[in-house]
Amino acid sequence: MNRLPHAPLMLFPGSGGGDSGAGESTLWAQAAGSRLLLPKSKRVRSASRIASLSGAIADGAIFGGAAPVVDVTDFAYDSVSHSVSSQDTNANEIALNAAGTVLFLLGDSSDSVHQYSLSAAWDLSSISYDTVDLDISTEETKPFAMFVKEDGTKMYIAGQDNDTVYQYSLSTDWDLSTASYDSVSKDISGQTTSPRAIEFNPSGTKMFVLDVNGSATTLYEYDLSTAWDVSTATYNSVSYAATDVSNGNSMDFNGDGSQLVIAGGTKTIYQYSLTTPYSLGSGSISYDSVSNSLAPNGGTVGFQFRPSDYERFFVLSVNSIFQWSVT
Repeated sequence: MNRLPHAPLMLFPGSGGGDSGAGESTLWAQAAGSRLLLPKSKRVRSASRIASLSGAIADGAIFGGAAPVVDVTDFAYDSVSHSVSSQDTNANEIALNAAGTVLFLLGDSSDSVHQYSLSAAWDLSSISYDTVDLDISTEETKPFAMFVKEDGTKMYIAGQDNDTVYQYSLSTDWDLSTASYDSVSKDISGQTTSPRAIEFNPSGTKMFVLDVNGSATTLYEYDLSTAWDVSTATYNSVSYAATDVSNGNSMDFNGDGSQLVIAGGTKTIYQYSLTTPYSLGSGSISYDSVSNSLAPNGGTVGFQFRPSDYERFFVLSVNSIFQWSVT
């Protein structure tokens, strides 16, 4: 991707032209007298988000490797799906490697994690079951939440039975057959009643847990004194009540932690902005008043973006996975 000339960068809304669609409010960039439309993965149609970006992004930041800006209203269903009912009839979460060639499925009915391969990267039509599974019933029999470290060497699982986060290691990255329980865990029952999702910051020094009590959705933040060692996690007394979300089931940050998308059990995804990346404190997080209905999918329980451009995501609905892309 080309970087703009080294001159002051201004971002502002403008009438959509070209492939943006007539009349849409899009994000433009101007520097050294040049004006160009940002690629889709860098656009945002929210006026409040445009304003915050205009005041916060420095020279060349948009074109210099900054994380893509997510706008959940840009996505539409690709009419591509895959049933996982042969492995689990009540699956709760998915995790993919960055390349989009390996997918892990967390199953509640089977109390296991199942591994799949995609012969075409991030193309759900190319998925196949690897006949590789990890039984986690010794640790948790009602698993809801799963997070896999980007390099595929650590995996974390939590569930409703024990309100505990369990840590696993994979001796070969993204190869579930090499996974084993580390005998390392973190009791989060002081905060949670039904943990549904786990996220970490890229350095492994912060952990975020999405919990549901009744239908109320709350996020909790933890600090890890040793990166990626969940036994060193401590609750830092920072939480956020996501009052716009009913029965939150999954979440995913964008690449720099400035945005968070939460998937609710009501077939809807909700978009949030964070003024301080990967932080819920001091009013950092706020709802963008932006959402997208995921019909015709069923209730949404698992969710993950393609991290290279945030222009595709997979969503899990109990026993099927669906593919959505930017239109």
